[in-house]
Amino acid sequence: MICEHESKQDILFNGKVLQIQDYLDDELDVLPVGFLKRHIWSHDSLSVLQNLETLDIFKCDSLIILSTSISSFQNLTTLNVTSCKGMMNLVSVSTAQSLVQLESITVESCHMLTKIVGSEGDGMQDYIMITFAKLKFLTLQRLPRLESFCSENFTFKFPCLKLVTVKQCPKLKIFSEGELDTPLLWGVLIKGEDRYRSEDDLNTTIQRTYMEEVGFAGLQLLMLSDFPKFMETWYIKNPQGLLDFRPLQVLEICNCSKFKYLLTHSMAMGLVQLLQLIVKNCGTMEQVIMGEGAENKMEFSHLSLINLESCLDLTSFYVGSQ
Repeated sequence: MICEHESKQDILFNGKVLQIQDYLDDELDVLPVGFLKRHIWSHDSLSVLQNLETLDIFKCDSLIILSTSISSFQNLTTLNVTSCKGMMNLVSVSTAQSLVQLESITVESCHMLTKIVGSEGDGMQDYIMITFAKLKFLTLQRLPRLESFCSENFTFKFPCLKLVTVKQCPKLKIFSEGELDTPLLWGVLIKGEDRYRSEDDLNTTIQRTYMEEVGFAGLQLLMLSDFPKFMETWYIKNPQGLLDFRPLQVLEICNCSKFKYLLTHSMAMGLVQLLQLIVKNCGTMEQVIMGEGAENKMEFSHLSLINLESCLDLTSFYVGSQ
């Protein structure tokens, strides 16, 4: 009826809750499978869903992304998406911009999902700001391929966000590449722990969680260039508080134009198992270890290889009295 009825506005005009479940294949032709094939609705169904407050989607494996125009989601407060195996992005940019009343998002067990907000092609504007004006709770659980909330350099504002819950998202290294504004955030709740994690900002909290939970725990090889956001706060925020340096055997950094030095004295003191230190194409680096004010000597008892390559400003390996 939703697909074929000529007067769509008469069907669900006053509906506040919509649950869609178990649309798995094209054999269910008595149900609106075509309606769910790529988008859950289209531009000609605006009035059908304009009063919707709760949307639950469960086991719709043909669904790739939720898409709508700006006016369709104007009253939606709760969005739950579970076990949609084919979904790659939750919403498009235009859909995200329409979620002005949304208070809660829960996404679970979507095995192909890589981002929550996806881009809409090469025609995107250079600067985009998306405001989730009333979002309070964001829950991300059992998303094995989720890499970020958004990989584009968009600005996100969450003026009411209080809690982000993360469970079994092993590839979630960063929340967003762009600017974030979360003035009321309590922190990130890691399922299985009884405390909140809260750093200076949401990105740092997610990075720390990744490093401690799956990324750097017991790490022996660290290619620092693989973590550009973490590089921005590498020595500013004392990474010995973020990871245990003691098991590290190989430390490598390449193609960095921001660092004047790689390690502080205290960071170097923790590298007790280091075997190889590799620095390549770091044009602004002036010394590898900066040790001003250091009191204790450093000892690299296992270090067998130091490779310094194409570092044009490098003047010394270590500056300090020890």
